[in-house]
Amino acid sequence: QGEANDIVIYYVGAYGPSDNDYKVFIQAVYPGSPAAKAGLTRGATITKIGNEVIGDNFDVDQNAINQLLNDPFSIRIEGKKVDGTAYAVSLAKTTYNSSPIYKDTILTEGGKNIGYLAYARFSDNDNSLEPLNNVFQKFATQGVQDLVIDLRYNGGGYVETAEHLANLIVPTGTTGTM
Repeated sequence: QGEANDIVIYYVGAYGPSDNDYKVFIQAVYPGSPAAKAGLTRGATITKIGNEVIGDNFDVDQNAINQLLNDPFSIRIEGKKVDGTAYAVSLAKTTYNSSPIYKDTILTEGGKNIGYLAYARFSDNDNSLEPLNNVFQKFATQGVQDLVIDLRYNGGGYVETAEHLANLIVPTGTTGTM
């Protein structure tokens, strides 16, 4: 419902040519979380969890990676941000308000404005309606003609919120909306 109590790096992925040569990437960070406040974003790498260097033995590293994802009270991680700068942060479980919107932006391609919305969850109306309305108002003001809705990390939620999103997408003047 937008009230969280965690560190939250929501999801990570391990990629590389083998179990003995891979990188761990952060794939999602909730806005407002301790991880977000520490400047961690999608695409940053993790090279160390606690005292364990990771990336050269997946069978051993799995325990540290799982510890990171299993909502620890606190954890220290190191790695590189998307811009290549090194980071070393200690994250502690904290209560915070979390927006259901990971990212919104407007891209211009071929003279057209394309709205992009990464939507984390169909949380209740109190948490979702205002942020969604604000994003779509921005899209309308900027003349967005096409839309990309990124739901890849969205685990579902309230049907009424999904209906609201569908109604925002439908062109003005359409009848028979939800």
